[in-house]
Amino acid sequence: AARHLVRRLVAGGGVGSEQEGRVGVGDEIDGLDWALLRLDRPLGREHGFAGVRNLTGEGRAAARAADLYQAGYAWDTGDTLAANVRCHLAEVFADNTFTHECDTTHGDSGSALLARSNRGFDVIGVDSSFRSNPNGPFLYIAVSAASFQAVVADFVAGRTGLPVARPGKPARR
Repeated sequence: AARHLVRRLVAGGGVGSEQEGRVGVGDEIDGLDWALLRLDRPLGREHGFAGVRNLTGEGRAAARAADLYQAGYAWDTGDTLAANVRCHLAEVFADNTFTHECDTTHGDSGSALLARSNRGFDVIGVDSSFRSNPNGPFLYIAVSAASFQAVVADFVAGRTGLPVARPGKPARR
């Protein structure tokens, strides 16, 4: 498997931004559980790019009707990539999170939730966690792209983000 090093990052909760250090506990930080990473090799040039779209801002009906796609290396699949195909968003919350029906688990956290667009696929959220629900199925929590869409263009252009150092080496600016 190919390995790539992270060169820059910006993350929810302000890591790499003016909000750095804003932390909390429990549900109050769910909408901050995201990060943008720049790798040492531009994989998009080779494999293509996904857009970033605030699907949750397009209205409840449109958000719930969209087919979602997710893939990750869950704890129970080892080195095998597992995918959820055509699952759906369940509920949208004011803290820029939503619940979804993709069957995610430990190890899937941080994986993108994608929806088709006329350009290909758009990242519409990032899988975050799941919670027990005594009144029904697990609640699968994701951070909406509404949390990070506004910072994507500046990050891609290199205007924001913190340099990340390799072990034993200084960070490149």
